[in-house]
Amino acid sequence: MSVLYQAAANEASYDSGENYAHPSCHPRTRMDYLSFLARWSEGEGHHILWMYGAAGTGKSSIAQSFCGQLAAKGVLCASFFFKRDHPSRGHPNKIFSTLAYQLARGSSQFEIPIARSVGKDPAIFTKPLATQLQNLLVEVYEAATPLTPLDYAVLVIDGLDECSGVNGAKPELAQMDILRALGDAFGQREYPLRILIASRPEPHIRQIFDEPCLKASSDALQILGSREDIRTYLIDTFEKIRTTVLIRPAPWPEKRIVEHLVKKSSGHFIYAATVIRFVDDPDWDPRKRVDIIMGIREADITSDSPLAELDQLYIQILDTVRGSRDQLLQILSVLAAASELSQVGNFSVSDIAQLLRMDVGDVRLTMRRLHSVIRVPETDDNAVLMHHASFSDFLTVAARGKAFHFDHKCRNILALKVLQACCVENKDAESFFEHVSTRDLCVTFITTTAFRPEMITYLHGINLEPLFRRGMEDGRENIEVILKWLKRHHAPENVIKEWNDRAQLLSFANWCGRLALNSAKAPRADVQQTGEIPADPPRMVELIQSYYLFAFPFVSYPWDPIPHPAIFTIRHMLAFSWHDLMASAIALRHRYIGNEYSELLKDVFSPSQMRRSFPPARLCAIAERCLKLAIYALDHRLTGRPPNFNCCGVINWSADSRWSFILRACPPSQTLLVAVKKLFASPFLTENRGDEHHIHHIRAWLKTQPEPPLDLLDRNARRDRKKIAPSKAAHYERDWERWRKRTGLGYDTTAVDDVDDLEGPVSGQQGTSWSSSSSLTPISISSSGSALDSSSSSSSSSSS
Repeated sequence: MSVLYQAAANEASYDSGENYAHPSCHPRTRMDYLSFLARWSEGEGHHILWMYGAAGTGKSSIAQSFCGQLAAKGVLCASFFFKRDHPSRGHPNKIFSTLAYQLARGSSQFEIPIARSVGKDPAIFTKPLATQLQNLLVEVYEAATPLTPLDYAVLVIDGLDECSGVNGAKPELAQMDILRALGDAFGQREYPLRILIASRPEPHIRQIFDEPCLKASSDALQILGSREDIRTYLIDTFEKIRTTVLIRPAPWPEKRIVEHLVKKSSGHFIYAATVIRFVDDPDWDPRKRVDIIMGIREADITSDSPLAELDQLYIQILDTVRGSRDQLLQILSVLAAASELSQVGNFSVSDIAQLLRMDVGDVRLTMRRLHSVIRVPETDDNAVLMHHASFSDFLTVAARGKAFHFDHKCRNILALKVLQACCVENKDAESFFEHVSTRDLCVTFITTTAFRPEMITYLHGINLEPLFRRGMEDGRENIEVILKWLKRHHAPENVIKEWNDRAQLLSFANWCGRLALNSAKAPRADVQQTGEIPADPPRMVELIQSYYLFAFPFVSYPWDPIPHPAIFTIRHMLAFSWHDLMASAIALRHRYIGNEYSELLKDVFSPSQMRRSFPPARLCAIAERCLKLAIYALDHRLTGRPPNFNCCGVINWSADSRWSFILRACPPSQTLLVAVKKLFASPFLTENRGDEHHIHHIRAWLKTQPEPPLDLLDRNARRDRKKIAPSKAAHYERDWERWRKRTGLGYDTTAVDDVDDLEGPVSGQQGTSWSSSSSLTPISISSSGSALDSSSSSSSSSSS
């Protein structure tokens, strides 16, 4: 069940804490619809029901109340409430795993067969929607017999029209796939199951319900506005506000005001709900807020749209925001762009402040006036969400948003802010990319704007690492998209040349990986000449040797033998600046990739060459940097703060990183011993399942100390409460011996059978005496815990 739990979007359930933005129906409202749904759930009509209505008519509230009624009756109910642009609630691939998990959690009759199905194919969640539905639910129903009947269940799917697309595809395609999968699976079969689907009456959704798979087995229920229900809601909630703030005399507001608001709502509950949120602001006098709403003139409403009154209400709310209008427009621009890119659920208050280079307090001060249209979290690291999809439409449609429309001017300003956030020197914004899709923000959004001269500075200084967060293939696509955009807008030649060089850097990174995998032969490649080839700097060879050292491809792990962005993260270990890395990569590619494999590179990975390049002093400096970065990354994960991704890329706390080999290859060192003690003090270390091989090699290195810290080993072993199995320990030792033999490095060569059985010093080979010496500028960790990237300094990057 844990696998199913991880694949589900648990916040999509009707009773999740995140779903409070769609509250249940107000008492004594929507009674006719709820009564109809109760009769339908008991067997009246077809077993599939489409509940549709215009935006803001209260479909989600009705669905919420219906789920609550089923739970009160003891009826098994599984629900999925879509939310536009949400990272999990908006994703189509989450729906059937979520419904299956809720059914399994609610009934043992579902739990066993669903768990068996997931156990047979744990990768089921990556397969097409129809396959997921078939394996997770349909096969469970088909396996039931009269002797083992399944509990009666109701599935509720709300907001289908808010489901996002997959991998850039149109949302309509995913929505149609879901409907077709349900129709093919349950349309022509009778099971103890009822399915409610709620959405707007979009043409493509109506089209699927008219197809044979659903037409003969489904009914439709249209949700209309009700002025009587809205009147009841307004009277009751205004009375609650009045008694809370002790407004006299009663009743308040006057009956004419209530009737005016009922008329303005045009039957849309979203209008009434927005009015109440606007009035019920603890920082304002409710009477003055009502006066503001009543001040909206009929002349201001120029559209015949049914949402024209709501749009004018949105404008009136935004007009009340105090402070800088430019700041407000920039914040709204971020929300509008996030909506276009399906990234709304990924932006926190801190993210917005970092992106716009604003103080968090200023962002909060502006947003506190917007609580009637957006959900502002109590903490700065939680997502900012819109209360209703209609506000997103309001911002992105010119005829509705008017002065607050996300127009070309707003796009251009935001594009510059995004480029600033991508720059190497912008240390404050690095954690921003831990949350936000870099491909969507840095590439898709930027390339939809026009190229302007003021972008050149930021395009020169852009940090490539965010573009490669999803891997080399994604990085190649990102660079190609940016190059096409630059050429389409006739950008200056030097800018295009620089991005061509970055494409060369990517090819060089791939070549380094292949060279490390097959040190006997280098692949050929056509290289476009981009300028004069400089003389070989000694660090060029050091760079590809380090790639071989950190991303060692001869270990026995079957997955991903070389971490895809290793060339970019290794630069931190060697104090390479981006300029040095680019120059070395281009020069090396020009000289070697297009020609026969050179004599120099034939021997570049030989043990003798590796020993000359990495003497003990240099290994110790690299290991110290690794340990400090590991401490930094683990401490940030423990506190929930997003760490600097540059540092985490270097110290990948998982099985595809060899940094603990580097430590084990070092001679005894008091400086390293102090760093290891700090690392073992991290509580996160005991919670991570992927750390066993690192712990194994760290403890093996500890045994080489003149006075091994046995108390540290024993204390840490007791705290871990885990004993590495002998078979795993032997496996780790084989990897170590293979690495040591290939690289020619290593101080300790004695195998350790079990890290918990270490007793006394291990006598082993005392290492090899290397003649050359080298130094490395170690990373510095500030008192605040932030990592200071020494590679940005040209002076430190030139040391070797």
